[in-house]
Amino acid sequence: MMRARSIVALLLALAVVQAAKPVVLPFERAFAKSAGKGTPNAATRRLLSGTPTGLYDAHSLFYAEITVGTPAQRFRMQLDTGSSTLFVPKDTCEECGAHADSLYNPSLSSTYDPISCSSSECSGSCSSGMCSPLQAMIEGDDDYQVSERVCSSSSSCCSYLYPTMCGSYATYGDGSGAEGYLAKETISIGGASGTAICTVTMAELGGDGQGQFEPPVVDGIMGLAFEALNCNPTCSPPVLPTILQSSGLPLQFAFYMTPSGGALILGGNDADYYDSTTLSYTDLLQGSNGYEYYTVKMTDFAVGGSSVGLSESSLNKGTVIVDSGTTLMMLENDVYDAFVTQLKATCNGGSAVPGLCSSSGALADSDSIIGGKCFSLSSSDFNLYPDVTVTFDGGATAVVPPLMYLGGYAVPASTAGCQSGEYTLLIMTSSEGSVLGDVFMQNSYVTFDMENHRVGFAEKATTATLASCSAATTCDECKNAAPSCGWCGTANNGNGACVEGTMWGPPLTGCTEWYKGQCTTPKNMQCNKDTTVISDTCENLCACDVGGNLICEANTGCLAGTPDRQSCSSEGMELHLTGVTCMCSDAGNVLKWACAGNAGK
Repeated sequence: MMRARSIVALLLALAVVQAAKPVVLPFERAFAKSAGKGTPNAATRRLLSGTPTGLYDAHSLFYAEITVGTPAQRFRMQLDTGSSTLFVPKDTCEECGAHADSLYNPSLSSTYDPISCSSSECSGSCSSGMCSPLQAMIEGDDDYQVSERVCSSSSSCCSYLYPTMCGSYATYGDGSGAEGYLAKETISIGGASGTAICTVTMAELGGDGQGQFEPPVVDGIMGLAFEALNCNPTCSPPVLPTILQSSGLPLQFAFYMTPSGGALILGGNDADYYDSTTLSYTDLLQGSNGYEYYTVKMTDFAVGGSSVGLSESSLNKGTVIVDSGTTLMMLENDVYDAFVTQLKATCNGGSAVPGLCSSSGALADSDSIIGGKCFSLSSSDFNLYPDVTVTFDGGATAVVPPLMYLGGYAVPASTAGCQSGEYTLLIMTSSEGSVLGDVFMQNSYVTFDMENHRVGFAEKATTATLASCSAATTCDECKNAAPSCGWCGTANNGNGACVEGTMWGPPLTGCTEWYKGQCTTPKNMQCNKDTTVISDTCENLCACDVGGNLICEANTGCLAGTPDRQSCSSEGMELHLTGVTCMCSDAGNVLKWACAGNAGK
């Protein structure tokens, strides 16, 4: 998971259908850029403990709404198949940075049940090497002080800030981490609900080049992998399988992604979202502690229909992980080198391919997409690039077209280090294994079958096969329509219309009440100045808070709403918006807007 400074929320819907069908709910999307791995993903932070260069810093993350506690407190959680812990920031957390929603207040919940450090459920040992508080580094405690504070008489790992509670600590190779204590709570996602164990976060630390553990647009992380990754150091069942079992649903979920939205399907597959004749599975591989990540075995990797010719041992050096928490498609060094060689073979025909070939052959890496250089590409230019096809053990296949791996779909170019309308390669090299992230997942319906330990791939249903928003005439019909649909109007008397829109509002004015996925509580409208959405597309990562204010990770950046890298004029040195002052400043020898303040409604 990585970071960037702009937010683009994609639309999704929450639809709870008949009991015989799985639950379909929304996930939103945010984009970010940083000087290294950002959002905490156990799989990729392990693989990318160093700092990637160039545009490989660009990434997006997907998040969905969940509720915690009774009565329900709403949060936005990153959906991460590369980890297994649910991190929920507590209201008294002093190191949790800015978040869009109010932080979790356990005193308001009748179902809050913290796990004591003396409880048999707190089984993590101080001797495990995983009982190392971030807060101790902040406060400068030595090893003896830490041991006295976090180790119980039975050597269980306690919370540093709440010594009577069972401690939970997670640190990553990029220097980031989170810590807190374990608690049982009522947790709901979509129409599924149950009592599960989460980490109540008391302290967070940003890693390389990032100001905080998670960007403000999300409140925490919901790990979707197996229990072996949920030992921090006490092991506990991950939240999602617990909730699915409590709701009588199979232990299976699927991702359906589109340029304008997407859906998370819980408790099986939904035939509305994929071509059932194309679905095939590959078995998961176990790690040293059993099933951990969604680790698969590649049997072939082809570019333009031609295999790169590597043995299975070379294709699977390290591990191969399918991971929604990573934007890019990262290939182990040998696989990446073979891919680049095959990609350059496209140039053997003597035709120019913008960004890759001149009429006389392949461009030097430093002058091409391979070296991270950005190019303006048309739809006809994309057609000159080859598809990438990955084949897995058992015969399952997934195709990654150039539109995805060049950034025309997975990541907006303006957040990928390129200027608007430019594209470059979003497949990178890794020294420790391959991670098939969102760039890989975009073109397929991807289903994760935890019960049978397998991952499936199918061709996605086209958006034309999904119910249109306009066909719905009531809010109840609207919430069961396409993932992008929301109800604009008054739900309780039926007045209104079903239209496309984000979690926070539709792309039109005059909508005073907005419902997404439910028809009981209107959503907070997106931050607006008059009819203009206020967002920061440059250096800041910003989000609307519950009061409709724009909160940002930092107080520098570009004029809200302007394209990345667009220069300002030295003649117009200052601009005022409601609650925001922007100055035209010299940033890297380029005049750019720098803004500070909060943009209200």
